[in-house]
Amino acid sequence: GGRRVARLRNHAKAVTCVRASAGGDRLFTGGLDGVVKLHDVGRSYEVVYTMRMDAQVLALDVAPDGTRVAVGLGSGAVVVKARAKRGGKDFVEPEKAVVRDVDEGMKGYSAATKKGESVKELARKHTSLQNFLQSAPRDDDVVIVEKAKKRQRKLAHDKLLCSFEYAAALTEVIALGSVPVVVSMMEELMFRDGLDVALADRAGRDLVKVVDFVGKHVADPNYSRIMLVVANLLLDLYAHALPETEQPVVDSFQNLSRIVARELRLQRELMKFQGTLTTLLDASLQ
Repeated sequence: GGRRVARLRNHAKAVTCVRASAGGDRLFTGGLDGVVKLHDVGRSYEVVYTMRMDAQVLALDVAPDGTRVAVGLGSGAVVVKARAKRGGKDFVEPEKAVVRDVDEGMKGYSAATKKGESVKELARKHTSLQNFLQSAPRDDDVVIVEKAKKRQRKLAHDKLLCSFEYAAALTEVIALGSVPVVVSMMEELMFRDGLDVALADRAGRDLVKVVDFVGKHVADPNYSRIMLVVANLLLDLYAHALPETEQPVVDSFQNLSRIVARELRLQRELMKFQGTLTTLLDASLQ
């Protein structure tokens, strides 16, 4: 039960995580569009701040005092953002120090964390830590140089998806020829309840490409779940019009039918074999 108080549609792709601040006055949301949004609950969930990440956002959590946000990304990285002291609203990445020795470096960082100071602030008070941070690397050190991050350009199908041109986005991504990317697009359209819109009103070669793609991968265990959903939608949309449809489209649907029938026969044979094998194993154990 419960009454819906708001419906938020501020992300370009599926929302993967939602966290509220301890006081309940702020709501953080993250999604596959690589964005974390901060909503003000008292202002009708208005977006008051946006944090853009380098990869898809899969998880996030907020410190009890609301001053820090930890964000888990699809790239495997965890980004921590801290509320800026100057204004109290903006979140920035806290100061970082590249440490050479784990024990010595973490000791300084832990002490700084307990006092609410950055490593650089602590270094001004402790000569040993200051010398450590300013020391040159040894011959056996592994020096990691952080390259300047390049802002990723949106691909054509992502731009079409953001502008809600679902059919054009699916056509564009199929033309790329990358199966995982096409499947990801189909799953994203399912989350948006827009898969049927993307598949409808197709004809000729445009429809043949979609049907052929489904037929090629419907028997693949990695993609069969989503491919069966797409196949059922295609039949619902176009089966009644097949007698008046162009021959290439009919041939594609017939090929899809043969592939599905062959897969069903194989599954039945495997189930029979499994039953026989189970009977033999049970008999051998008695």
